[in-house]
Amino acid sequence: MKNLKTKKLNSETTAIIDIWSYKVRVAICEFSDSSIKLLSFAEKRQSAFDIVNNQIKNLEWVCETIKIAIKKAEEKALLKVDNFAINPIFWDTFFYSKKISYKRENPFKLIDEIELKNIIKKTEEIHFLSATKQIYENYLYPVSDLEIIISNISEIKIDWKVTKELLQNTWRLINLNILNVFLNKNNIELLNYISKYLKKDLKKILPEEFCLSKIWEKKKEVVIIDIWNSNSYITVKDANSNIFGTVKIWVWIESLVKKIASKSKFSRIEIIKKINREDFYPEEKKEFLEIFVFLIAQGLQEIMWEIPTPNNFFVIWGWWNNSFVKKFIENYDFSKYIKIDKKIKFLIPNVKKIWKIENVEKILNKSNLNLISMILTYNDILKHKKNKIEIILKDVIKEIIKEK
Repeated sequence: MKNLKTKKLNSETTAIIDIWSYKVRVAICEFSDSSIKLLSFAEKRQSAFDIVNNQIKNLEWVCETIKIAIKKAEEKALLKVDNFAINPIFWDTFFYSKKISYKRENPFKLIDEIELKNIIKKTEEIHFLSATKQIYENYLYPVSDLEIIISNISEIKIDWKVTKELLQNTWRLINLNILNVFLNKNNIELLNYISKYLKKDLKKILPEEFCLSKIWEKKKEVVIIDIWNSNSYITVKDANSNIFGTVKIWVWIESLVKKIASKSKFSRIEIIKKINREDFYPEEKKEFLEIFVFLIAQGLQEIMWEIPTPNNFFVIWGWWNNSFVKKFIENYDFSKYIKIDKKIKFLIPNVKKIWKIENVEKILNKSNLNLISMILTYNDILKHKKNKIEIILKDVIKEIIKEK
């Protein structure tokens, strides 16, 4: 790799790393104010024994797999990257979204920077305390064991009217929709170890539950079901791209594959290829799906409570066809558990948004949707770095953590 050089431009060049249980995918992208350019893509198979049930069992081997995948991508791009963003494949990730109202004492005074910081700090403090208390009650993690990896104000309303700016505005009632995503510090240490092993800077941790909500434009309420081999995630986003919540359910397709394998002479790969056929072990699939979709309903109940659930569904499933899953979901009576008015409709991602990535056609398949969503999300984060509210929010979080 002696001919490779670090690219020095006004834009940022970053490796986006998507780790799955059986494969590592790497996209090297150039991000600028006006474009996202895919420079290269590479992947490397990973041993099934390295990551089990979303837990790394052999960190050195995982690091080496990532290193090889990055090297392949760098050779294709004819450059070397100094930094990367990665998804946390660990299970101690906690999402908390909350709408908080703030009433100003003087509704006729223009909001200046001092008051803006005070508003953001007071609302974020309420959210932070509520979230960390709930995490401790549910999982016994004290605030000292947690770190915020994503924090944003996804929606601002002044007297119920949506706005992007608070400075130099008036009015009395301000509503902020705040999202904080926490990760256990032990997992942060593992990611920092990967960073040292690769000799590259870790720029951002990108949870896939958060990223997948970015593959649609606004005005789409969506239930996202992300099926992994060892668990599944359910995420609900509203029409303004606010995340209502996300939950993990401990039922996975691998258990169905193993069950069929125990009753047949088919290999795992053969089962994966045949699993979508209606005549292929229908009783085993029905038994599995009854449990799986019931847990989806329970997860939606936990997220939505009494709020009506969107009837737009999106199912993402790594490397298997998912028609038999979608058909079962479509015919399932969710109204027994949640408020849902219309027949379920399955969506496809917003193609116009995905095509904002130059050369995306090179990786445009359903197996790479997680990676594509990570690229789009990282671009959004870079654009928001200069946003005044985001800058203040970042400073406020540091102050709140220091005070605790």
